[in-house]
Order: sequence, then structure tokens, then C-alpha cells
Amino acid sequence: FCGLELNAIRDLSVNSPAGLKVLVKDFEIRRGVALFGPHNLCVLGGMCSDLEKRRQKCIAELEKSRTRLQLIANDSIGDDI
Repeated sequence: FCGLELNAIRDLSVNSPAGLKVLVKDFEIRRGVALFGPHNLCVLGGMCSDLEKRRQKCIAELEKSRTRLQLIANDSIGDDI
């Protein structure tokens, strides 16, 4: 199943390390989606070094691609002028 952060969870973000451990209790499932919030999800911490290294590598590759795409878009705009 998948989950949805219904209310903001202070210690959880897209920048959280790979392998982060959480404790989940008494959650609702609606239409196949688990609903989470500060009342039923507690961030315990931790990380998995190997997974985090791979995550950082993927982020770096995505940033390079994004930069290249921005350069291409900027060149295309300059051609129209």
C-alpha cells in the first residue's frame, strides 16, 4: 500500500536520509491509502549508508540533467530573439 502525509510531520521531509526509521501506529486506510500525521507517525531517525550514497548520487545526476535542460531552453529562447 502507499501512504499520504495528511498533516505535516516536523522531522520528515524529502531531504530525509534513505533508510530513515519511523514508528507508525493506529493509522487509517482510506481507498487503499494509509493516512499519516504527527499523531500516528514518529520519526525515530537513522539511515542506511549504502542507500544514502546512492540517493545522493541520483540527486547529483538529476541536478546535472536539470542544468543541461535549462541551458538548452535558454539557448532556444535566444534563437527566437
